[in-house]
Amino acid sequence: MSRQAISAQRHILRALDQWPKDPLRPQVQFQDVLRKRFERPSGLSEQDQLKQANALYSLLHNRYKTMEQSDILRGSDKRARGGANSILLR
Repeated sequence: MSRQAISAQRHILRALDQWPKDPLRPQVQFQDVLRKRFERPSGLSEQDQLKQANALYSLLHNRYKTMEQSDILRGSDKRARGGANSILLR
């Protein structure tokens, strides 16, 4: 596994570590299910893994809740168009 792929996987696992616990279902946690999926070799490229990490960070930080509906439709949010490294480099 390349150094970049390890870095991408580290970002994914870091996002999952920050995921809030579900008090209604303490025996089944969303982040535990995803962690099992991401710990297996996936065969994805580093770029694809970084895109997945970015998607997890987007959900974790509730990025799209604060966007105006018209901004989403126009595509004017720079973060959404920034690519896989947009959240990782901030």
